[in-house]
Amino acid sequence: MTSSPFTGTFSTLRCSGSTTNNLTSCLICRERSGIRIFEDVSSQKNGKGVLVKSVGVIDATADCVFEVFLNIERQKRYEWDMLMGDLELIESYDGNYDVVYGTYDPKYLTRWHSKRDFIFSRQWFRAQDGTYTILHFPAIHKKKPPRSGYRRTKINRKMYY
Repeated sequence: MTSSPFTGTFSTLRCSGSTTNNLTSCLICRERSGIRIFEDVSSQKNGKGVLVKSVGVIDATADCVFEVFLNIERQKRYEWDMLMGDLELIESYDGNYDVVYGTYDPKYLTRWHSKRDFIFSRQWFRAQDGTYTILHFPAIHKKKPPRSGYRRTKINRKMYY
C-alpha cells in the first residue's frame, strides 16, 4: 500500500472531433474543491467541439483513491467529478471488469445544446506494490440502446495509474 498522493487526470471527454491531448491550448474555466477543469480553446475556433479535462491531486492511499474512483453514487462522485450526472452499472464480469452507462450534468457543459449520455467499459488491476491501473474504453451494450432526447457521446480510451 502506498501513502504518497495520487496525481492523475480524472476525466477526459472528447466530442465531435477534437484531437488535442495536452493542456497547451486549454484554459482553466472552473475550479472546485481543488479540481481544475480545462476547456480546449483551439477547437472552439474551428467548430469541432470541446475537449474537457479535469485534473486534481488527492492526498490519500492508492486503495482509498481506487474505491472513490470506481464509486458510481452521484453524491460521492460529484465531490470530485462534477461533470457526471448519473452513472449506472450495466454489467459486471469477474470482479475486475464492468460496463457503465452515464449522463453528463449540463450545468457545467453549457455549450452543449442537447443532453448527452455515454457507455464505457472499465477494467482494473492491482499490482503487487499496491498501485492500481484502471482502463476505460468506449462501449456499446444491448441493455442501453440510444436514448430518446440524448446524444450518445463516445468516451476516449484512457488509462489511470
